[in-house]
Amino acid sequence: AVRDLFMTTVNMAMAADKARAPLLTGLQHLSGLRNLSLIKCTGLSDAGISMLANLPTLEDLDLAWCEKLSDDALIPLGRLRNLRHLSLYQCRGMSVRGARYLSMLTELRSLKLAGVEKLTDEGLGYLSGLYQLEELTLDGKHITLAGLTALVDSLPHLNRLHVWNTMQASQSEVEKIRRPGMYVWIRGEQGN
Repeated sequence: AVRDLFMTTVNMAMAADKARAPLLTGLQHLSGLRNLSLIKCTGLSDAGISMLANLPTLEDLDLAWCEKLSDDALIPLGRLRNLRHLSLYQCRGMSVRGARYLSMLTELRSLKLAGVEKLTDEGLGYLSGLYQLEELTLDGKHITLAGLTALVDSLPHLNRLHVWNTMQASQSEVEKIRRPGMYVWIRGEQGN
């Protein structure tokens, strides 16, 4: 059985009509699939993502640079109860509403949201229920230090936090967020 499948820069031309999406339709028959990477798959749409919801054994899903995806793509992903690792890096169509759908993925250990620039402190509130989360990468363009602190306080297993494109945080501010043994990396917009 196929357990791992990696596809990069594939133009899937996903349409709402499943007959016009043979590649993803075929994935539904890979019942033992655990790891799926669809990095830079241009044309991958919200409708195409809905077909992935029929992969109950999926543990690792990488949708980095699938820029056509919106918050609606996350609704069917909420059925992937075994999902442990999710990368939505540079999926710029996602926002606070999408964070609400991510809150259903309670087994997540790793979540990458760098480049999801519309995420706010309100969206961080939805992520606070992801109690198993160990590693989190965020775009901090609209996130405050108070929002980050509240999120970290709510995630008991979080041991790695990366925040891009955010306010410049002083060492003392970072220390307020960090727990013993936790790695916190905060990087400003200009690479500061």
